[in-house]
Amino acid sequence: MENLEKSGCGIRKNFIKATNCIQECSGGFSRGTEIVVCYNHLKFQDQVDQTMIHDIIHAYDDRHGANLNWNNCGQACSEIRANHLSGNCHYIMRFSFVI
Repeated sequence: MENLEKSGCGIRKNFIKATNCIQECSGGFSRGTEIVVCYNHLKFQDQVDQTMIHDIIHAYDDRHGANLNWNNCGQACSEIRANHLSGNCHYIMRFSFVI
C-alpha cells in the first residue's frame, strides 16, 4: 500500500471494504471508487490476500494505465495482469476458490 501511495495512487481511508456480499464472488474493484472483499465467501487468509492483491493491481492499472481503454481491451489486459501477478493463475488456486 505504501508503494501505491508513493507512485501517486493515493488510497483513501475506506478504499478497501470488507462486505457481506449477496452475489457469490470473492470481491471486486469499482473504478475510482473502492475495492470490496466479500468476507462471507472467503474461508482462508490466503483467499483474502489473493483477492486484495488482484484488485489492488486493477486499482494501479486504473490510475497509471494512461493508454488503457477500459471500454475496449483495457479491462482484459488488466485482468490478465491481475490474475498473473496475484498468483491466481497458479494451479493450486483452481482447487481453493473461484474469483
